[in-house]
Amino acid sequence: MVYPDEMAELAEQLRAAIHGKYDGLGVRFRQVAYEWKEPHINVAGTFFYPALAADGAWALEELATFLYYHAIPFCVPRSERERLEQQYDATRDHRYLAELVDQARNLFVKAKKSRKSTGEPGELILFVFLEGVVGAPQIACKMYLKTSTSMHLHGADSIHATVGSRAATLRILWGESKLKKNLNGALSSVCDSLAKFVKEEQGQTQRGREIDIIRAHLNVTDEALRKALLQYFDPYDECSNQREETYACLVSYDHKRLFDGLAKVPADKRDAVLVARYKEAAAEACKAFAAKLSAAKLDHLSVHLFLLPVPSVLALRKAFLRQLGVIR
Repeated sequence: MVYPDEMAELAEQLRAAIHGKYDGLGVRFRQVAYEWKEPHINVAGTFFYPALAADGAWALEELATFLYYHAIPFCVPRSERERLEQQYDATRDHRYLAELVDQARNLFVKAKKSRKSTGEPGELILFVFLEGVVGAPQIACKMYLKTSTSMHLHGADSIHATVGSRAATLRILWGESKLKKNLNGALSSVCDSLAKFVKEEQGQTQRGREIDIIRAHLNVTDEALRKALLQYFDPYDECSNQREETYACLVSYDHKRLFDGLAKVPADKRDAVLVARYKEAAAEACKAFAAKLSAAKLDHLSVHLFLLPVPSVLALRKAFLRQLGVIR
């Protein structure tokens, strides 16, 4: 059993486990105040749009650069990062820092080649939102495991943890990201993935396999935090009864009308015009998502939607791949 003072310590340890710096997150992503509630469904939402440049277009290249700079903590396990950082501190040899950058880039490139839906900027965006907005550190480095082991890993795109809603509880966030050309396709794809995640096949679910992965590959180097977290995945420990789970879903899709004509709007009024349009789009997206969750019989799950309409998903993909050096 975990006591209140231990939970406070766990919360602090989880905060300390976030090694990325997210001071610039609000510069690249604008958050919109919008509350989503549905009767009889446990849902919540956080709503963003990409920041605009001075000419009224979205600041695409800057956004891709921001994401690229967060590839290392997303792709490379803490133990490997700390090893290379310590070697740099001891020798001041920059090759160790270069090796970190190369590892992250190569993992993304390898993932993209091995599986079409892996290596997407959406997975990285979701990681940034979960660590930088929710304050939930990554506890399993899925990108590294997908590309560095012989295991056929599907399941969640990212796995994070934070303290739960009640005393002594830990909340696991199963991350699912979708970048699609239209909203309907993105929402349908999310629901398909969630359904597969909880469906039992050959006596086990993807969720069960992910829990096995957490036990075997916990992305934590602090021994006290490792011990505290593993209690929640030990079926012989009372803490395993105090684990909450939420499905964190990034939905990003083309919404050109949202951004149309902004260059003609006075610069000091653009964001206000965009936010007014955005709230209508958010209401439409939330209503559609709730209907799809119910139709798929997934309305018993706790779901947190991260909504990110953009002018062009394809342009975002290409800009990110240019940063990786995959295309010109």
